Amino acid sequence: CANTYLATVQDGNGCTDSMSFTINTSNGPAINSVVTDSVGCTGGSNGSITVSTAGGTNPLSFNLMPGNVNNTTGTYPNLGQGNYSITATDANNCTINTNITINEPQALVWSAPMIVHVACNGDSSGSITQVATGGTPILSYNLMPGNITNSSGTFTSLLQGSYTVIVTDANNCTISTNINITEP
Repeated sequence: CANTYLATVQDGNGCTDSMSFTINTSNGPAINSVVTDSVGCTGGSNGSITVSTAGGTNPLSFNLMPGNVNNTTGTYPNLGQGNYSITATDANNCTINTNITINEPQALVWSAPMIVHVACNGDSSGSITQVATGGTPILSYNLMPGNITNSSGTFTSLLQGSYTVIVTDANNCTISTNINITEP
């Protein structure tokens, strides 16, 4: 970290001369490590950043932008997806900056369902295939009522009725949809 000074000298005749010079006062802080946790589900705010530093003159303070959040730990929880900047400042006002991106998975999105309605009144020939894309693999599908879980999104031997299909990804993000199977 350096500070710039201006010195002015005056002789006995009143003549002056000025000169600026820089003095290195100390080693400023350096970013030692940056640890990020991505957001678990699309639109969530459970991402985090932890910045650690080496060097500089204690105490150090940290500032997160956007948000202008100050602390002395360098840890920022509950962040959404986006681009962030953290500045570390030591007691001599020496600074270091780093830019960080917090990511999030693609949103879970349903594909068009494939529905087979019951062929004959009262039988169990209905079926639903409902799959999703996005999220964090592996996806798990659950059919209610019945509490039937599988990894394919295909449910067979269904009676006429209203069903809910819920998909859950590895981060426990979920979406659901309602599907009706009819009978003649």
